[in-house]
Amino acid sequence: MASSEHEISDFCDISLNPSVTKEESLLPGGRGSADMGTSSWGQVKNFFTHSSDYPKTVFLILWTEFCERFNYYGMRTILVIYLTEWLELPYYTGVSVYHFFSMLAYFSPILGAIIADGYLGRYKTIFYISILYAIGTLILSLTAFPPPEIYGPVIGLLLISIGTGGIKPCVSAFGGDQFSSHQENERLSFFSTFYFMINLGSTLSTFITPILRADVHCYRNACYPLAFGVPTILMILSIVIFVCGRKHYKQIPPTGNLVGRVSRCVWHGLKLRIRNGKNEERDHHWLNHATDTFEEDFVEDVKSLLKVLFLFLPLPIFWALFNQQGSRWTLQAVEMNGEVGSLGRIKPDQMQVLNPLLILILIPVFDKLVYPCLTKIHIPNRPLQRMSAGMALSCLAFIVAGCVQLKMDSAKDPHLDGNSAVTFINTANCPVSIKSSFYIATVPAHEASSYILFSPGNYTLSINCEPSGKPTQLLLTTEKHIAYRAIIKVDASDSDRLTILQFEDKRKKDMDGKAIVSLIANFPVEANTTVIFSQQKNNVSIIPGSLNISLHDDGDSDFTSVEPGHYQLFVFHKTASSSELVPVEPVLSFGGGSVQTIVLLPEETKTNLPTQVSALIFTSVRENDLTMAWMIPQYVLITIGEILFSITGLSFAYSQAPPSMKSVLQAAWLLTVAFGDLVVIIVAETQIMPTQSSEFFMFAGLMALDTLLFIVMAYFYKNGSSSRALDMEADTVTLVKSDPLTKEFSDAKKD
Repeated sequence: MASSEHEISDFCDISLNPSVTKEESLLPGGRGSADMGTSSWGQVKNFFTHSSDYPKTVFLILWTEFCERFNYYGMRTILVIYLTEWLELPYYTGVSVYHFFSMLAYFSPILGAIIADGYLGRYKTIFYISILYAIGTLILSLTAFPPPEIYGPVIGLLLISIGTGGIKPCVSAFGGDQFSSHQENERLSFFSTFYFMINLGSTLSTFITPILRADVHCYRNACYPLAFGVPTILMILSIVIFVCGRKHYKQIPPTGNLVGRVSRCVWHGLKLRIRNGKNEERDHHWLNHATDTFEEDFVEDVKSLLKVLFLFLPLPIFWALFNQQGSRWTLQAVEMNGEVGSLGRIKPDQMQVLNPLLILILIPVFDKLVYPCLTKIHIPNRPLQRMSAGMALSCLAFIVAGCVQLKMDSAKDPHLDGNSAVTFINTANCPVSIKSSFYIATVPAHEASSYILFSPGNYTLSINCEPSGKPTQLLLTTEKHIAYRAIIKVDASDSDRLTILQFEDKRKKDMDGKAIVSLIANFPVEANTTVIFSQQKNNVSIIPGSLNISLHDDGDSDFTSVEPGHYQLFVFHKTASSSELVPVEPVLSFGGGSVQTIVLLPEETKTNLPTQVSALIFTSVRENDLTMAWMIPQYVLITIGEILFSITGLSFAYSQAPPSMKSVLQAAWLLTVAFGDLVVIIVAETQIMPTQSSEFFMFAGLMALDTLLFIVMAYFYKNGSSSRALDMEADTVTLVKSDPLTKEFSDAKKD
């Protein structure tokens, strides 16, 4: 999944119109779908080199799709970090909001298909819902300006999820409507090019949007208005491009709603079955009751459909795991080191681009090498077996993710859980004895205590220099859910006594792998005192004055993100008559992901201003010492699992369903994705597991049980009738090579 979630295919553009023939049914290739083999890349080339052979309107549709996909994936790529960093939602709440948005995006295609096929037609449906979609992106962009607030983003995300899902069943189908019946080859080239534009838009946005978010600093070391604003401009542009062809599009009137008709048939048969009760013959199928209202052939097709849908029951668990690439796996990458040497640093949300890149690499490998080799050495690899293997590999991916998380969890602080916490930092030149009802210990000179957890409230502390310093009684006031730094220093008015400065602590890593620093000056601070950070390399300043941090009147500063590296610090004093730049010794090093407090100590002073300053550095959160490269195995496993499960699964289901029911099958496939998101929401909201690593292992266990259930169901499954089923020995990855009907199978994938 690129960014938030790249899948093998970028969409399932379904036509729920029963009157559309198999040649007219537009089921475009999705990201990583099999049609992106060598022949399809040739089709893309042919599309652009022989553009005069194609209806001019399809070029407008292609650029419309490019802009919309850039918008959607750009927004989705940075969404979970926006929710947890800018809106400061708790971890589990951010995950839940992300997956609720995704769930709604996979429920709403049904609504869009019903509107298009039953009421407005495709053009009007795309136009009206796109306006709703654009309003949502605009709201999300505008509410990204400070101050952070939750209501605007929630409204924006609701409109976006309805919009992106609502146009999903229409855009590619509308593109196919532009071709005449004798242009089948051109239509297939259009599908491949449509897929190419989706990948182009989504991959570019997955790479670019995190850069706009993190590297442009407009508010709090980030720029979410710009990161959301650029995709919003592309979304508005997509509507403008689309409307330009309104007088030239070939438009097919709405002809009916197949999903609604199937639902009515099932409900009618079930209602009569309940009414008849025990009078039912044993071998009489309950759906046969519906023949009093619906055609017998239609009822038989619905029976075949329900048989396939029964196999869909275990599928949501796979999507529950797969979709977490855009949420939990992105937040896992936040805690890891993205440094890649001279190439810079990978941002956590950019890790999602691994999925589409691996897809494009591995699909030809499986097509040309893996499947033929398995067949040659007589290892079974029929569709249901491939799906089972894909589910097992996703289980292994989460075991790997859990092991990686275990390594990171071992260095984390315990959760506050309604408590307070404090770290005592001793800046005095003597060991300091601390006595209180929650902590009794001696903190060595220029060192810090452990991270102490206790109940919030008011506490009396007794502190003194050892061995014979004068005891000082001080009050420490704390609130729940807050961690503090207690800076112990010599009292400026009485050198025999100690005092404490109390500041809030920050124990959360930067979302972009930067270091976070806070300054505390152990000397009087003038109104215009700042500390200048000059980045060093090989003892040479490479970015003089790369960062200036102002000190508050009480000597502390805000927590500020800085690029990891070595820095020479300077204290800059400015008065009405003079200014002075005092170097700080030694040169300090900040590791990515660390949170550090720098205490500035005056070594020499003149008229109460330091002329020589030294620094003590205290670490609240350790730097990211685990590289993001450790995430590659889990991405490889889940991507291979996706190839085996998703392409094969939908292909198999299509081969078993009657031709008239294939569009309904697509709708059901999308719903399995939505229910997978629902599973993640339930787990996140119940918080049944104490740590993230245990949650990964829990999902792996759930997937293992689900895989066993699917294997049992597959064992007892009987293939559909030979008149409807395609050859199950066929390689499902290469279904799109020639036959336009089988193109539906691998192309009709989820977004």
